[in-house]
Amino acid sequence: QGPGPRQRLYSSSQEVLNCYLEGPGGWGFCSCCHYSAKVVFLDVDIGGDPVGRIVLELFADIPKTVEKFRALKPVHFKGCPFHQIIKKFMIQSGDFSNQNGTGGESIYGEKFEDENFHYKHYQEGLQSMANAGPNINGSQFFITTVPTPYLDGKHVVFGQVIKGLGVARMLENVEVNGEKPAKLCVIVLSYVDSSKAVIEKADLSRLQPITLSCVLNIGLVN
Repeated sequence: QGPGPRQRLYSSSQEVLNCYLEGPGGWGFCSCCHYSAKVVFLDVDIGGDPVGRIVLELFADIPKTVEKFRALKPVHFKGCPFHQIIKKFMIQSGDFSNQNGTGGESIYGEKFEDENFHYKHYQEGLQSMANAGPNINGSQFFITTVPTPYLDGKHVVFGQVIKGLGVARMLENVEVNGEKPAKLCVIVLSYVDSSKAVIEKADLSRLQPITLSCVLNIGLVN
């Protein structure tokens, strides 16, 4: 099980709207769990057609890791591919320098330490730092598509999908050569929107079973 009620998936967008209140400094305050969080989103296009939105909650009590993600998002992640996709495991992105899993860096220097392991990989839809060993985090991150408890104590969980897990599933099911997507999946744009509007727009109704190429817009809600 996870560490408590702060780490959970929401059953509907309305539950998210009922849960979150506007907080100081752009943080959304969770009225039932009594903590604050940033919310960002990834818009996904497949074959040039928009198919849905992944809404991610970033945990306020992992501040250094969250700020790294927020600071890199507007410019460095533009054009950055999802370079690794493993079915029944995860989708990975964040290598903006080499775009193949061998590069990336952080706002704190080339690498930074593991902040803490408070959150566990106990469910699907968790956002976690990718690394090749202890205390060498850069800019690469992944989203789990199944529980991965064997990653606990090795990778820092700093967010979770609160809406649009089906969109992550679409990426998970893109055809791959080995672990590399056969078609390009790229983060292409950054923009700002209001939290309620972003969550309400997370519509999965347009998902299609056949994927050609994937393009991501990444934006900050608050």
